[in-house]
Amino acid sequence: MKAKSVQHQSVVELHRGRITVPAAARQAMGIESDSSLLVITVDGGVATLEPAQVVTRDEWLRTNPKVRAAVARAKAERSSGSSMTAAELSDIATSG
Repeated sequence: MKAKSVQHQSVVELHRGRITVPAAARQAMGIESDSSLLVITVDGGVATLEPAQVVTRDEWLRTNPKVRAAVARAKAERSSGSSMTAAELSDIATSG
């Protein structure tokens, strides 16, 4: 197994909780200006930074396996007639 290269660099804290990550570390991580980072902390106060991919809520809903499975079940129930739309329920409630 190849040993990983470890570098130590200082990080300067700015005001309002913002930090500056040194250019060499940003390049090694493949992050650019205004990138989102995931901060992972463990017992003892050790923190790591990882590039994070931010997706919109709609994109997450379209790609999340649990959501996709629930939508597929709902479509199957709808096509089999075992469920109704809100409009259908409203029509039943107001027609009486």
